[in-house]
Amino acid sequence: MAAFLLTGCTFYKPQSSAWIACEGAQCTELWSAAQVWLAKNSRYRFQIVNDNIIQTHGPHENVFNGVAYTLTRETRGEGKAAIVITGDCYSTIYGCAFDPSPYVNALYYHLGGK
Repeated sequence: MAAFLLTGCTFYKPQSSAWIACEGAQCTELWSAAQVWLAKNSRYRFQIVNDNIIQTHGPHENVFNGVAYTLTRETRGEGKAAIVITGDCYSTIYGCAFDPSPYVNALYYHLGGK
């Protein structure tokens, strides 16, 4: 009888998110900066880009560190808004083999999140 012992394997949540508050022209600048950052740093190409959503392709199976990003621009009233950053990794029944949080955090900090 064969027995398998898995050690050292860690699985993470398949999704991570963060958001940044902004107003008026600042939102437009952050939105543009996010597109540039994603074009330079995402493993996946853009699938959707408009004034309210930026979405990359993915996540694809067996792509290590392949975070699929979705950014949405949400109105919060009184001229205020938020840019919500979500990162997804390919998930098995056990979760993800890597944590998407550092990748989401990198974009968050690039955009001036604190």
